Amino acid sequence: MEKAIEKGRMCLMALLGNEALFLLAAYLLRGILFIDPLKWHMESMTNLYAYILCPWGGYLIAARLYRLKMGQKAGREMPLLFILFAWISVPLLWRFGATFNNVVTDIGYAIVFFGLYASLRELPEEERGRRLSEMSVLFTILGLIWGSLLLYCAVTGTVWGQDTGGEIFGVKWNLLYCGVHYNSLGMMASGCLFMALALFERNRNIALRILGLLTALILILCIILSQSRTARYAMLIAFSIGVFLLVFMRAKWRAPVRLLVSLVLSAAVLVGGYELAGRIMDLALTHYANLANGKAFSADAYVETMMLGSTEALAEEAEVKKGEARVAVDATFSERTRIWENLFELWRSDVKNLVIGRGVGNTGSLIAHGTSHEADGTAAVHNTFLQFIADFGVIGLLLQLLFLLYILPMAFRGFLSGAKGTGRGLLSIGMLACDILCIGMMESAPLGQMTPTNLMLYTSLALLVASGDRALQK
Repeated sequence: MEKAIEKGRMCLMALLGNEALFLLAAYLLRGILFIDPLKWHMESMTNLYAYILCPWGGYLIAARLYRLKMGQKAGREMPLLFILFAWISVPLLWRFGATFNNVVTDIGYAIVFFGLYASLRELPEEERGRRLSEMSVLFTILGLIWGSLLLYCAVTGTVWGQDTGGEIFGVKWNLLYCGVHYNSLGMMASGCLFMALALFERNRNIALRILGLLTALILILCIILSQSRTARYAMLIAFSIGVFLLVFMRAKWRAPVRLLVSLVLSAAVLVGGYELAGRIMDLALTHYANLANGKAFSADAYVETMMLGSTEALAEEAEVKKGEARVAVDATFSERTRIWENLFELWRSDVKNLVIGRGVGNTGSLIAHGTSHEADGTAAVHNTFLQFIADFGVIGLLLQLLFLLYILPMAFRGFLSGAKGTGRGLLSIGMLACDILCIGMMESAPLGQMTPTNLMLYTSLALLVASGDRALQK
């Protein structure tokens, strides 16, 4: 009996200390499962997040501290991360009190910084490799199931969740949706995509390589069909960087020839990927139109059905989108430039909060005027660096950039090891980091707390930095 209890205790500790399982649980609870077809058990998922996921993240922090106590070397950037966390948490609690937003922010950043990043960063090399293998398998399986369901909806015209009056799972306004926003689908699919490529890259087993490649192709289609320009362009840029490094580091030609060929192939990925995505979207639009005609379902009726519970501004947006692909770019980047203009005007009139920030959730209502978000009363900044200034001020952004600049050489060495083939899987993980940082130019999610995109960013950075930190390996 005592042996059974001890074995059970060891299994439980192994599960709680597994960063790969935590990342998967957080990805599911904070992203993929928060859609209206699952609305009936939303309260249960919220409880799981509050009473299981957050304590689990707390355990990862405790495990990290225990490893330090046992004499394991720590990353040299950890003091910078601690200073950044202190600036995020202490001033906000002092200025605004222990409000819900501030407490949740503190918990989220503590888990991402010290539960996930530091824990993975300080794992021994062999164990870190096992974690990457586990992550690549788990997220490939998730991506295969989730992506296949999305493609099923795209092919058949099936829509789940429209009777709840909120967000749907399926095709909406010719955009492939899963949850809050088509951009959300694109960002979540990106995380699974590069993990699937890591599975392909790490394994010699032909079945696993086929599984990784098939899942990656499915998720690429999902990103294209979401019509999320942010996710699609970030994906193409990441692929372009990956192809450049792969060819440049592995080709046997002379350096000038390697450089030229690498640049040409990198540009071909960008241009060819852009054109191919456009052709795929044209075929999809034709398919959607045929489905609508086959069901005697007019475009107006389609939009009206999909518009349950939406605002007038969204209705106008839907009218523009009927039967059309989203154009490559517009004059305002889908009103982002107007939002940024409002933000800059706010900062000109309030220099103090430009320096120290307004805290999480206190800016959106001040920059929505003159945009389609005005009806909602709030707007996201749609740029992660500007959002960081809005929340934590120029001081907060400088601390974040200082941390990123400090780890960049180590992360780049890890990326190069993947390109050379010595760090199996790290080429895909490096592309994942590039993808998310590119997404951050048009979205607010990266660098924040406890979102699927952030969790993937700090996971990829931890794996790259740990691999490229020569001092820690001595």
